[in-house]
Parts: sequence; structure tokens; C-alpha cells
Amino acid sequence: MVYKFLRIIVKWLLKVYFRKIYLTGAENIPKEGPVLITANHPDGFTEPLLLACFLKRPLHFLVRGDLFKNPFLEPVLVSTNQIPIFRSKDGFSNLRNNEKSLEKVVNLLSKGIALLVFAEGSTKLVKRIRPIQKGTAKIAFQTLEQHPGLPLQLVPVSLYYTEQVTFRSEVIISIGEPISINDYFEDENVNTAKNINKIKELTEEKMKTLMPSIGDKLIRKAEKFAPFAYANSSYQVFPVLDNNPLRKKEEDQFLAKVVNNEFSDIPSRKYFYFDAWSIVLIIPAIIGIMANAIPFFLTKYLADHLSNAIVFLNAIRIVVGLILFLFYFFILIVLSIVVGLPWYLLTAISILFGIVFLIYESINYKSYLKITKQVL
Repeated sequence: MVYKFLRIIVKWLLKVYFRKIYLTGAENIPKEGPVLITANHPDGFTEPLLLACFLKRPLHFLVRGDLFKNPFLEPVLVSTNQIPIFRSKDGFSNLRNNEKSLEKVVNLLSKGIALLVFAEGSTKLVKRIRPIQKGTAKIAFQTLEQHPGLPLQLVPVSLYYTEQVTFRSEVIISIGEPISINDYFEDENVNTAKNINKIKELTEEKMKTLMPSIGDKLIRKAEKFAPFAYANSSYQVFPVLDNNPLRKKEEDQFLAKVVNNEFSDIPSRKYFYFDAWSIVLIIPAIIGIMANAIPFFLTKYLADHLSNAIVFLNAIRIVVGLILFLFYFFILIVLSIVVGLPWYLLTAISILFGIVFLIYESINYKSYLKITKQVL
């Protein structure tokens, strides 16, 4: 119940936070049966939010065990299908709890659930696939040891952020074809080092083919020139959730040009361009900013001060924004009732004009892209 409720709300919040969400290969997720979904992990809690909201199947998650020590967080984690995994730095006594978690995972997979695993084993703000750990393969083989013949599949996924900690940026989610774990046994003893390494290497290889990639030293440069990725394409404002299969190819071509140092300057973006839609929408867009300024700027301020690591900044903004905007809309409902207005009126005005602002921002970005194309 909690999972479904949060999924609906967070899905819309993600469509506000990201200007475009490119999702390709969603059809590769099996509609039923046990699945291990392996993804990279460059941005804290944002990846599980994106995949939980935009993949059709409900997901279970392996998450840091120390989060369950928070008495306020634990009920939420449990009710949203999250399973604790402890690390060596959490202490030896906690490591022993991993056996219970793995037993639970094996049992759930035998019942046909989809489990999301961040195969790199940690979070780091990069634009590449880091070395994959053996944990995913070990879970797969432990499951098949206890449940021989189970049609367990592994699906590689990559998530790439064009500007990783920027509000109204883009994310490219690429989902590869499923891999049948049963096809990669070389002997009767399933859980061998050879089989584990084979699945580990295959997973890493498949994820790398899905992910636009660039070296760590060029990340800032790639983000600075991000609009040039659209130089040879037609940017579409709608839909926000887009299944354009060419977007990943365009980003690959753009990153190759960044590596070759083909860009030297980029025009500054303006708040207004003289085109028909901008002229029509500028006034309601300003109203939209004013109507939502309090929770918006308070979210930014709190997130910037609460985040002790940049990899968690996006996720903290999203969570804090969710809480503050829901509270803000509640206050508007109370205020409407107190002054004798229809209870929904002030909230509806805030939301509708806020949507107009988002549309204006996307149209403004498209106008900006036209300018950048002229520079190339």
C-alpha cells in the first residue's frame, strides 16, 4: 500500500525534477518470474526512485543495513520492499545478519519477485560503469542451488545523468536484454568461482554497452557543453518520459567530441527568448514561480545544508521537496477554508501555474538549443 502510494506521488515529482527522462528497453523486463535487475549507482537514492517509478513491475531492493537502525526510517524501508545488507564497516555482529537477508532474498526470488541490485557495491558520481562486484552472481547461484531449474533471469541496466546534480536536467535509462542464468553453468556444481566470475564479467560487459561513458576528469567539461549533445537532433518538449532510442547514440557522439576537445565556448542561457510560446507563457510562468517560491527555495536551502555528500544531493532535494510541497498544499487548503474559498482553489492555482512554469522552462530550453546549434 505504502509502495503504491509513494510510487504515484514520486513519479510526478521526478517528472518535475527532470526535464526529460529517456527510458529505452523497458520491454526487456520480464512481465513475470524471478528477475535480478543490476544497475549502476552514481547518485545516492535517485536510481531506486527512478526504476521503482518507471518500471512496471514492483521492485524489491538491497540497501545499506545501517539505515534500518533509524527508528523513523525502518517502517518506511520495510513497507517499500527494502532488504538490509550490512558492510564490513557496520561491524562483525551486523555482518552475521546478512545470512538472514540472503535467505529472505532467495525465498522471494523463488516466488518470482524482481530484485534491484546495485552491482558496483557503492555510490560514486561518475559517468561510467565501475567494476562490478560478485554479490549479484552469488545471489543468483545461491538461489539456483536451493531451487534448481528456477527460470532466474538477470537484466542489466544503466543510468546516465547529463548534469548530475542540476535541477531540470536529463537522465538516460537503458535496459538490456535479459540473461538466463541457467545458460551459464559449466558443471553440476552451480556455485563455483568460475561460474560466478563468468556472470560478473558478462554483467559488467552488458552494462558498459548500455552506458554513455566518459573519463572522470572530463565530467565537468561534458556537463558544461551538455546542450551540444542535441546539435544534430530535434529536442522535443513532450513527452517528459520519452523512449527515443537515438538519445543514447547522440550522447555517445557528443562525448566523443568532448574527448576530442571539439568545443571551446557555449552561449549563456537567457530567461526569455522572443518566440510565440514564450511571449504567451511568460506572465503565467512568473505567477507559477511566485506561487511556489516558498517551498521551492526552502527545499533548495535545506537540501544544500542537509547533504553531507554530493552523491545524495538529488535524492535529498526530491525527498525534502516532496515533504515541503505536500505540507505547503495542506496549508493552502486550510487557508482557503478559513477565508471562505473553495478548499481546493489556492492549491489548484499553485499547481496549475507551477505546471505552466515547467512548460515554459522546457520551451525556453528548446529555444536555447537553437542558439547553441548556430554556434557549432
